[in-house]
Amino acid sequence: MPRPDESHIAHILRSDILPVAKQLLSLAQEEWEARPPWMKADRFSYWPHVGRLPGGARLMEDISQAVLKLNPGMLSTASVEREVMHPIARRVAWTTGTNPQAADIAFERELLARLCDLVMLDKHRHVDVPVYYLLVEHVTQVGPVTLYPIENNDPMLDTPFIHADEKSLIHAYARVTSPGDDNTAMQHCLLSVRQALSIIRGVAAPYLARYPIRADFDAMGCVAGPVRATYRFAGQETPLILTAVLALPSKLWGEILAFIGEPLATALLDAARGGFAQKGMKGKILSAFRWLGEAVKPDPVQGRFAKAALALETAVGGESERLTARGITAMLAERAAFLLGEKLEERCQVDEQVRRLYGKRSALFHGDNPNISEDDVQDLVLLAWRVSVTLLERLAEFPRVDSLDEWVVKQRYS
Repeated sequence: MPRPDESHIAHILRSDILPVAKQLLSLAQEEWEARPPWMKADRFSYWPHVGRLPGGARLMEDISQAVLKLNPGMLSTASVEREVMHPIARRVAWTTGTNPQAADIAFERELLARLCDLVMLDKHRHVDVPVYYLLVEHVTQVGPVTLYPIENNDPMLDTPFIHADEKSLIHAYARVTSPGDDNTAMQHCLLSVRQALSIIRGVAAPYLARYPIRADFDAMGCVAGPVRATYRFAGQETPLILTAVLALPSKLWGEILAFIGEPLATALLDAARGGFAQKGMKGKILSAFRWLGEAVKPDPVQGRFAKAALALETAVGGESERLTARGITAMLAERAAFLLGEKLEERCQVDEQVRRLYGKRSALFHGDNPNISEDDVQDLVLLAWRVSVTLLERLAEFPRVDSLDEWVVKQRYS
């Protein structure tokens, strides 16, 4: 939907948002006047805190939501609050002693100008974020995310926020073209990068399920850096502190993508070029690998089992007029059996495995606390992975769920 023009935006800001901002200003003025003199000494350091103003949080929320609707997907509440609070701070404390009427006019002009700039913001930028524990041999695009090898002299590493012992763990960075203000762009970047890395993890899910520490590569800010743990044993005065650093990061092409081979890995990356939220079988395959990638990250067995179940459902599930009436378990079992088994015995084995594991999934999701073992997690991860890889191999044959459905019916009655 096209945004209103600048004159219409100015009208909305003045008629709908300015009155609410003036209420917030009044609260800030009351709070300022109630302060003892010593708290007013350094008036240029004053910054009103919405949470400390009675009703201030609600007013700020109303302003933020109104502004965000005028420029959806581009702004964050933090940016709106900053642009509103700056003229309020100036009017309350920074311009003390000036003509009140002139100060009020200046407040309105500054507020409207700042908010108008926000609403008219239409910016897209490259945003880079370091990635831990993943060695990228060459530039690789995964959907909207591009992974780059990082050089030792990269300015990104010369920041006090990255400790010296962390620099050796950063072998790559991810780049995303992100929309909006700084906060929105960073959130968009991080979300996209985490989805891309989850899909990559999912490619090697059977291996990573057995060695979850190898699956711990992630964007900076989503992992704690060097792995540290402190333990205290009974009868021992000094705690035992363990520090474990992955000496060898996972290689993107040499280990992770090599798990399915370069041709299939290339086919997966090609499928992702349309983004992560595609319709049809491409989107289902990408989502299945993403859930597999989440299922192999360190987590309690119940959490990993649930994510692996979602991977299977995403890959081989889907609405079907023919199969829905038979129940989702029967649908998943039949589709998986025909995809993975060539002979009757193989299909029966897959059918039995799906029903057994999916029965535990149903019990888990309904709060029955079933007994789920590490073997169950690895069995379900392998099953969902095999189905996802098979669908990737046969993507040209099954571009949509209904084409898979039609094939299954033919197999059943052939």
